[in-house]
Amino acid sequence: MKKILVGIVLIASFVLLTACEKKKVPQKISNTTSANEFHIWTVGQKDFLDTVAREFLSKSGYPSVQPKVTEFDSEREMQQFLVEKMAEDLSPDVVLTNADWIFTNRKKLMALKGDPKFTPEAFDAAFVKAATEPLLSEGALLGIPLSVETLATIYNREILIDSLENRNVPGKTWEEIRLDAQKLTQTNNSFSRLEQSGIALGDLKSVKYGIDVLKNMLVQNGLKFFTEDQKRANFSRQIVVDEDGANKSLITKVIHFFASFSNPQYKQFSWSPLLVKDKKHKDLMTFVQGKTAVVFAYPSDIVLLEDLVAQTAGSISFKDVSTALFPQASLQNKELLARVKALAVPKSARNPLVSWEFLKYMSKKEIHEKLFEVTHIPSARLDLIAEHGKTPLYDVFVRQAKFARTFVFPKPIPENVFDDDLIKIFDTVKFGNDRLTKNIRRYETTLNKVLEDYWKKDEMINKLRPAVVKPKEE
Repeated sequence: MKKILVGIVLIASFVLLTACEKKKVPQKISNTTSANEFHIWTVGQKDFLDTVAREFLSKSGYPSVQPKVTEFDSEREMQQFLVEKMAEDLSPDVVLTNADWIFTNRKKLMALKGDPKFTPEAFDAAFVKAATEPLLSEGALLGIPLSVETLATIYNREILIDSLENRNVPGKTWEEIRLDAQKLTQTNNSFSRLEQSGIALGDLKSVKYGIDVLKNMLVQNGLKFFTEDQKRANFSRQIVVDEDGANKSLITKVIHFFASFSNPQYKQFSWSPLLVKDKKHKDLMTFVQGKTAVVFAYPSDIVLLEDLVAQTAGSISFKDVSTALFPQASLQNKELLARVKALAVPKSARNPLVSWEFLKYMSKKEIHEKLFEVTHIPSARLDLIAEHGKTPLYDVFVRQAKFARTFVFPKPIPENVFDDDLIKIFDTVKFGNDRLTKNIRRYETTLNKVLEDYWKKDEMINKLRPAVVKPKEE
């Protein structure tokens, strides 16, 4: 009798498992969430993700499952909420976020390993370097990259034609940009001291991407924020020889150069925070109003600029808007930081195999082509660089995507926190070099204490090995 009962139980269990496999319905996230929903979290591209997810679910045998895309206002908000939910063993099935965040939080994610088609070698050959470096860990794929954004120079072609003698485009190096600022800027006796701003540079609060420009300058000049093993901050004591032959702190030298563009005491003075009336769009609005000749922005800002031009009375003509490569410290060694958006699977996803099938579906060339048509943000796929590089205004962004790289901050030091602290330190530049240097060293000491405490933790925790999911054998 017992054998018969055991047999019935085993058969019933097999039937139930087979039925679940046929229907391929993901497990429930919770008792209050429908199992017939495929959850994606993102900041932007909600409609695009919804469309592609519906297409994937229909083609993959999940016609009853509906995508539910949740859009957050900021990466910081989404990432913080995601960490909180994963601690409760709750999460979306897929998240679209920054690749550097994915790398530093890889322990919380489900990576892909052992897939015969998506090998590390194939992955490395298919995508740009800025995308592959943070998304490969110990032979496993942490996610699938979608897009690569870099800063570029946006300029008013009409102003440059009238003001520059030998060329109609901005300089390729920061030294050339310094000289351009002198020719493009017109001063007056107003509070801002500027009739015409040549270049929006030199301030971190009134220049929308000022902090990103400064970090690019620092990296281009060879600054190493942290040691290679990311166990210590070491940016305060790196020394360079100044023009007069004296030793000088590299970080303070670059900060002073950056700040000089908003200091009337320097010839390259070309920007004042007093020019900004729009707190949201900052220098981008002064550019639209024709008050600034050159700004720095990302590819996603081109559409924004076009909209602002159409909405703003007395604005410049959008046909005068042009783009150029982001300036370099040296043309012999091009350096540029990238913002890579990638899809990843949280460890607490209900069905990691289904989630990774969606990620692999999103890696297809035709999906990336559609995304570029919608956003004009360069794809992370190498085989689309040449094709997308023919698009006016966006061509420089596509070219830059090939040589740009991603900078990954140590896990206990989020980049947005570092940025906020760097802005506070920058504000002391007006009090002189000594105070700036002391604040930089004090901050470095604080960071090293945080890193020291973190690395004292259990070694297995700090290895941050991601959990892996292996594809089913066909």
